[in-house]
Amino acid sequence: KLRSAICALPAHAAASALAAHGADLVRSLPRETAGVVIALCDGTYSPAASAPSPADAAAGPPGASAGGGCERYPVSLFAGSFVENPRLLRLVLSHCRRGGGV
Repeated sequence: KLRSAICALPAHAAASALAAHGADLVRSLPRETAGVVIALCDGTYSPAASAPSPADAAAGPPGASAGGGCERYPVSLFAGSFVENPRLLRLVLSHCRRGGGV
């Protein structure tokens, strides 16, 4: 329910919500939140489209996601949200660095 609310927001609103409340979202929905963050960092986020799982997002090249798009957000905006989940933090950082989203 919460994930669908975030995914329904435009990119700038989703980025603001994740920057402000990301730590709480990561605690309750870690993989889903990571998927949204990766999509925002890649510029492939599209409202109402289901967010890719981190594994799906990490498997494809940046920009390979079909449909929609947004401006790229810096991973530093969201990295603090993943401090309590170092595995996902490493995944998000490595994927976004590879895609130029740092």
